[in-house]
Amino acid sequence: MKITERILLLFAVIGIILSLIPIPGGNMLTILALGLLSVLYFYFGFAFFNGIRARDMFKKSSYAGIKGIRIPGAIFTGMLSSVAVIGILFKVMMWPGASVMLLVGIVPFFVLTLITIVKYFGNKDEYYKRIFLRTIVFGSASVLLYLLPSYTIMDIKYRCCPDYINAVKEADKNPDDVTLQEKVIEERKKMNGDAIE
Repeated sequence: MKITERILLLFAVIGIILSLIPIPGGNMLTILALGLLSVLYFYFGFAFFNGIRARDMFKKSSYAGIKGIRIPGAIFTGMLSSVAVIGILFKVMMWPGASVMLLVGIVPFFVLTLITIVKYFGNKDEYYKRIFLRTIVFGSASVLLYLLPSYTIMDIKYRCCPDYINAVKEADKNPDDVTLQEKVIEERKKMNGDAIE
């Protein structure tokens, strides 16, 4: 599962870069890679964080040397990692609710990181090292994206279309103004080359 995680992370980074350029397919690759990574953590966190290989996941003997608290701890860590990855996906894709998703991931990650540091430096166990590395990576990414101003990704992604960016910003200031909403749709069509004469 470690290899699967690395491949999905690589595809996610490539997808994010392609979507910011923007190159067609970048958004789809980002959604697919981060979505699958979230599923990996959510459903298989119990095995992943305990260092159990995918082919040994359903063998009872694989869990013989694992302390009882580590399975629920790995499940909890998997759920938190999944929420953090979905929050990152929401922010990168500029979907509504990104800040809430990121915040829901940041607060427990901070607590989990502190607990993991104390436990790891107490006994140098590989279990805590695996958790610590993921909490640092996804926790840091979540904090950075949470602190990133709202329109930064849009300013980068649509830098060639300042009229569209301005229309979106104006529509966001006045969400009840139908004229501004229509202006966004019109600018989006122009940007995509679908302008109706």
